[in-house]
Amino acid sequence: MKNLQIFLIFSMILVFNGCDLSDKIMPKPLKSDSKLPIVTNIKTIPDTTAIAFEWKPLSNNLDIAGYRIYRKELNLKAGQINKLALVAKIKNRVSSHYVDNNDLKPNHYYIYKFTAYTNDNRESKTSKEIRVKTLKVIKPLHYVLPVSNLANMGKLIWRPHTDPRVAGYIIERKDLYSNEWKQVGELNHRLNVEFIDKNLETNKAYKYRVRVKTFEGLISKPSKEVEVITKARPKPILDITATTDLAREIKLTWRKSEENDVIKYRIYRSEENDGSFELIGETSKNTYSDQIAKDGQQMFYQITAVDNAGLESLPNNIPIMGSTLIKPNPPQILEVPKIINKNNRIGVFFKWVPTDPRTLKYKIIRISGMFLQKKEKVIVEDFQKTSFIDFDVTPGFTYTYKIFAVDRFEIVSKPSEAIEISIPK
Repeated sequence: MKNLQIFLIFSMILVFNGCDLSDKIMPKPLKSDSKLPIVTNIKTIPDTTAIAFEWKPLSNNLDIAGYRIYRKELNLKAGQINKLALVAKIKNRVSSHYVDNNDLKPNHYYIYKFTAYTNDNRESKTSKEIRVKTLKVIKPLHYVLPVSNLANMGKLIWRPHTDPRVAGYIIERKDLYSNEWKQVGELNHRLNVEFIDKNLETNKAYKYRVRVKTFEGLISKPSKEVEVITKARPKPILDITATTDLAREIKLTWRKSEENDVIKYRIYRSEENDGSFELIGETSKNTYSDQIAKDGQQMFYQITAVDNAGLESLPNNIPIMGSTLIKPNPPQILEVPKIINKNNRIGVFFKWVPTDPRTLKYKIIRISGMFLQKKEKVIVEDFQKTSFIDFDVTPGFTYTYKIFAVDRFEIVSKPSEAIEISIPK
């Protein structure tokens, strides 16, 4: 970190001191003057593609106009030494810093010499030879560990990079059969060694690699590719059945999931086969009872499995239909009602037959009056015979009767065909 701060300071001073950083510096012929002071106390700080210099400025010598810096590359492997070439001309005698970042290669040796020059084209003797080696390129991460089988996520972990120049990491991702890498994350500390990639598709393979970045903005080569496979959804539910013979209830059953991580089931319902299904309940069992107030109500159901990571299976392709028990069929009137006189009592007699084996008893309603003054009254309930005499009648009035069948669940049928009779005065 200290080297970085010095490097940045060097760079700032370089700008303010008016250094000439052109790639191609055409040196003017200068006359060597051994009486001019020599540049001394030259210090260096190398980086991968730059070298920072500091020296003791010749500020008190009014003859000095600035400094010249010469460089040559030392190719130790080939045993060749290039000629010195002017790489910088610094036009201020009080300057004391310079950063050479002109086409330097990582992990290479360079030789530098400094001179001081005057405005009348005189140049001092060269400084002592300075040999500097640039730093190696930052090494990529050696090993990245992928973590698969997570719900809509991928996880990567690695050991912290050992180089103190590392400022963080860049994470790249691509689809399994794609050639295009995309940056999906960036960590801004060398000790941050975990990355979790969210919002991924289920049951899909992704490729990842990690690059190292330095404080100076240098990016390493990528690590080796690793593969992450996200967790699959639970398998769809099988063998779903729905009842049609329960009173005001539809009971659903299905085969229990064989996947150990399935923890519950979700039940969705719609009144239409292709309608919008809404969630009506959850259960950890493989049965569910849907209580419905309406008789003969038809419903369609879809059921999903949910695992311990919150992943939900796809619903069954074909919704399952169930219904509450339909109303029993109404009884059938056998003949028109008759007026009878029994023990000096006038009554209305009528009889019927059941048309549904579920029928256990009957309810009879009588309607009397005219138009807006009509009154409806239940005259008998829980009646188990199939004929009835109504003695609560008055001569000169008209009466209408309806008979309802009732089963063991107290489900009441629709009314029978209405029968009407007028009592003469």
